[in-house]
Amino acid sequence: MKYRVYLSTKIKAKNLPVSKGGICVIEPEDYTDAQIKAIKTKGWRVLAYLSIGSISTERKYYKTYAKYKKGRLPDWPKEYYMDMTAKPWTDFLIKRAKELKKRGFSGWWLDNLDVYEYYKSTKTFDACQTLLKNIKKIGGYVMVNGGSEFFDKAMNKKVKIKNLVNGVTQEEVFSLIKNYFGKGKFGEQKADQKKWYKSYMKRLVKNKIQGFLLEYTRDTKVKNKIKTFTKKYKMSGYYISGNVNL
Repeated sequence: MKYRVYLSTKIKAKNLPVSKGGICVIEPEDYTDAQIKAIKTKGWRVLAYLSIGSISTERKYYKTYAKYKKGRLPDWPKEYYMDMTAKPWTDFLIKRAKELKKRGFSGWWLDNLDVYEYYKSTKTFDACQTLLKNIKKIGGYVMVNGGSEFFDKAMNKKVKIKNLVNGVTQEEVFSLIKNYFGKGKFGEQKADQKKWYKSYMKRLVKNKIQGFLLEYTRDTKVKNKIKTFTKKYKMSGYYISGNVNL
C-alpha cells in the first residue's frame, strides 16, 4: 500500500500518483476542503494530523487547554504532553475529530500516544483507550503514530486492538534520528531496540492491525532492510524520509 506523510511539506494533488486506497497524511490547517477533495479524487485516503497526547504552543487552541499540559516533549521545545485524564481535553479531541471528518478527511493520524510511556498509570491507560474507542466510533480510518508501550500493554491485557484503531505507524524501527536540527543526522537503530520493535510490529499484524513504518534515512542498505521486512512480514506500508521535517 502506498503511504505518504506530509506535515511540513505541502503536497499538491497533481504531484501525487494515482493510488487505490493508499494513505496520505497531511496537516489539516494547510489545506482547503477543495484541495483535500482533489487528493481523494486520485484514490488516496487522506488522514488529518491530530496530536492527541500533546499540545503545541503554535496551535490556536493552546491557551484554552494549556492548563492541562505536563512536561515538554524531548527534542520539541514548543510541544508539551497533556494530561489524558482531563475530560475537557479529550472532549475537545472528539469534537476536533468530528470537525475534520466533516471537512472531508478519510480519518485521522493520531500522534503522541507516547504520552502513556512518560506518564504511566491505570487512569492514563484507561483514558487513552476510551478516547481511541470514541474516535473510532465517529467512523473513519484511525491510525496512531507511535504508542508502542500503550499497545504492548493492551495486547498483553487481551484488549481488542481492532476496536481502537485500524492501523499503527512506528517510527525508527530500522533508522535512528541522531540530530533533529537542520535536515537531520541519521544512523541505524540500536540492535536491541530494533529487535523489540520488529517483534512488536509483527504482533500488531497478528492482531489484524495494519502496520506501517516511518523511517528517516539516506542509507541505501537501511532502506533495503526496511523494504525487505515490510514485504516479508506483511506490513501494510512504509514511508522513508531523507529529512526530519516531513
